[in-house]
Parts: sequence; C-alpha cells; structure tokens
Amino acid sequence: MSIDLWQSLRSVHYLSLGVCLLLVACVSAPSIPETTWHRLPAPGKVAPMTHPTALPLAVHRFEADGLYADQALLYALDADAQQLRAYHYHQWIDPPGTLLQRRWMQALQQAQAAAQVVERTQAGSDAWQLRGRIVRWERVPMASGAWQVQIDLELSLQRGRALPLLRQQYSQQVLAADASIEASVQAVGAALDTIQGAFLTDMARVFVTESQP
Repeated sequence: MSIDLWQSLRSVHYLSLGVCLLLVACVSAPSIPETTWHRLPAPGKVAPMTHPTALPLAVHRFEADGLYADQALLYALDADAQQLRAYHYHQWIDPPGTLLQRRWMQALQQAQAAAQVVERTQAGSDAWQLRGRIVRWERVPMASGAWQVQIDLELSLQRGRALPLLRQQYSQQVLAADASIEASVQAVGAALDTIQGAFLTDMARVFVTESQP
C-alpha cells in the first residue's frame, strides 16, 4: 500500500470518527429550555369611587432595587425568604416597575378615581402623584411542599410637590393553587387585587378629607 493511499485512508478514518463523536455529543447534550414570558393578570373588577378627585392623577413607574428590578421571576430557597434566586427561563414581559405602573393605572381608571389617570404631568402641576416601591416580590416554598407568593409594596400619594398625605406599606401573601409557575403568577394577581383594594379605600379617605373646606 502506498504512503499516499495510507494517509488518505487515515484521514477518512479520523473524519468519520470526528463526525461520530459530534453526533454522540448532539444526542447526549441536554436541550436548552425555551424562555417563557409571563404577563401580569388583569386587575379584578373595581367599583367606581364615590368621591373621585377633579384633578389629574399621575401614576409613576414603581421603583425597585437589586433583583426586584429584573424581569426574571424570583423564588426563595426557604420559607423565611432569606435567600433568593432568579429563574433563568421564566421572565416577566416587562420590568416589574412598569407592569405595576400599568396595572395601577388600569385599576384607577376602572375606579374612576380621577378626571384623568396619566403616566406623568407637567412640572409644577397641582395634580395628584402616586408613587410605589417594590419591597417583596417572590414565590416562597412552604414546609408542606406548596408555594405562596409574597408581595410587599410601599405606596405614597401626594398633591403636587407637597409632602405625601398617604404613605404606607401594603403586604399580602397568597397560596398558589399548585406548584406550577403559572399558578404563582395567578397568585401574584390575586395579591395585587387585595393590595389595590386596600389602597383605593385609603385613597378615597384622602380625597374626601382634601375636598372638605
């Protein structure tokens, strides 16, 4: 056998071996999960406010620090939520601060809380300003194996540049229907509905007080 033929056969052998190894790697390598993007559930029905304000109401984008500003869904490693992790393949469709701003605007529009519900007002405006900050925003494992969501929001309401007439932290825990991510997303919606209801009640009291001569 000539040297050239031997070298050709050896090259073909190595090439075949390389192709086989590549095919084995492709078959054995785990597939990368597809990313799932989650929407916040729409707010539940809100009754019209008895004493709405005649002024515009601006709902600012909610503030969030650290992990809470990311789009990834968060989960705790323990029931006390001392350690948190982010899901790599489960994301909100927008940052939580934007999602909450839009959801609050929807709820306030349903409640007919103001003559106008807007994202921002002109500088120096006497309009009402609603601001929020995310304190807790995660799903938490229970000792029973179930999951619950923990939502804590700090909300403030002020008129123009005056000091806030309402500033309070609202907290809500809701047990998810099952261990799925989607069940926790629905539980987030239920928690937000409860918080929004409590805040609208407090807001209505402020509007009544401010409307009195």
